[in-house]
Amino acid sequence: MKKKILLAAMTALSMTSIQPAIAGSADCAIWLCLPAGFPSGCGDAKSAFKNRIKKLKPPLPALSSCLVSGDVSGVPETNVSATNGKIAYYPPYRYCAHMPGGANGSSGNCSEWRTEPEKWLKGQTCSGQRDDPCQLYGYVDVKIDGISTGTQIYKLGTGDIIKVL
Repeated sequence: MKKKILLAAMTALSMTSIQPAIAGSADCAIWLCLPAGFPSGCGDAKSAFKNRIKKLKPPLPALSSCLVSGDVSGVPETNVSATNGKIAYYPPYRYCAHMPGGANGSSGNCSEWRTEPEKWLKGQTCSGQRDDPCQLYGYVDVKIDGISTGTQIYKLGTGDIIKVL
């Protein structure tokens, strides 16, 4: 469903005569390429995205800087928005759920192991403690008509996309 909505929005935007205004065309192409994971033909947009991250700029330029008025007759109005920020990643880990004799049991052998799944927590940071397995990343969530096209997770400092939620 998300792919159909994204494809329809990208098709509608590409059929218009709207031209980039202030931001560079590679920067503006991020709006179209990022939700699709920078597919083939989006190399310039991917480079622009990475450069923006490296220069500590927002991952996306303001959409208003990419559009000027033009002939858009016959194209349905589309509401495109994005949110971005930090996201904390906690990798999966294995822990002892039951130790015979309690925590101070004499056997010292765990009788029940469990695995805690990975967690991605938007808007949270890592504690910075030495034993904290948390890793901090950036995220961008693009929405078209209120429907998320997928959250892109990227490495801070490099802009390398590592995962789509």
